[in-house]
Amino acid sequence: MPAFLNWPTEENLSRLSADSGVPIDRLRWISCSPKTGDQATFRGQAVSMGLVKGQVGVRTVCPPCLAESPHHRSYWDLTHVEACPMHAVGLVWACAYPACGRRLGWQGADLTRCRCGADLTQAPCSPIDPDLLDGTMAVHGLLGDQRFAAQAEQALSAVPLRDLRPVEAVEFIIRVGLDIAPGVERKKLFSLEHAMMLDDPPYVALHLGLQAAHQWPETFLHIPEIIQAKRSPSSSIAHARWERAVQRWLGGIETGRGIAIREALETTALRRLEREAALGS
Repeated sequence: MPAFLNWPTEENLSRLSADSGVPIDRLRWISCSPKTGDQATFRGQAVSMGLVKGQVGVRTVCPPCLAESPHHRSYWDLTHVEACPMHAVGLVWACAYPACGRRLGWQGADLTRCRCGADLTQAPCSPIDPDLLDGTMAVHGLLGDQRFAAQAEQALSAVPLRDLRPVEAVEFIIRVGLDIAPGVERKKLFSLEHAMMLDDPPYVALHLGLQAAHQWPETFLHIPEIIQAKRSPSSSIAHARWERAVQRWLGGIETGRGIAIREALETTALRRLEREAALGS
């Protein structure tokens, strides 16, 4: 599989603009050019590299979207988005034709067809309960999808997200959702580490993360217990590691923002110290 990268150079963008007739500024907008060592740009916003796919040799598509308009959507290149909130279906990454079954790539001249010729606009896709896509809708809206502006506004009304920038709100939803979603223990707590080890699809984690923000602070305060329950034997070490991870993330946020999160973290730290003191007495 060729190592197709989602980081086009200015030279490549210029050549593509000349060949396609699409203005270069528009091409910059829909590509994910690196900004710094740990950040990229997505639709004009600076985002963590963990939010976007760097290698896109395998593409994911929404068949109903392709049927409406035969072009690739930049939101399909988000690391934690594996469902279409417009059509409430899972994204497709492989050909369903029995004689093929290959992962979808970029070979060929038609985005609506697999290399074998199968029509991707008619590819079967898994329906999803729209109630579980609220987190995905919020992520779309917070990252600039105007179709979900209302969902983005509602997300930013949640107590811990009110003083965060939209991209920071996206990260918080994902980090919390991945920590509390069912599945095996994660090596990196409160991180953007991809959700391949979860019991449920990533859109469930986004749903849980958004719900935790709206149910503030109950779920957040119980995250250490949720994390420890996935570990054997349970210990306060995981709790302390999680606290440090949240503190590191907050350290990258401008002073004066994330106030509710900082206060809740102080509460979880106090609970841990009280528990350790009780065990030591």
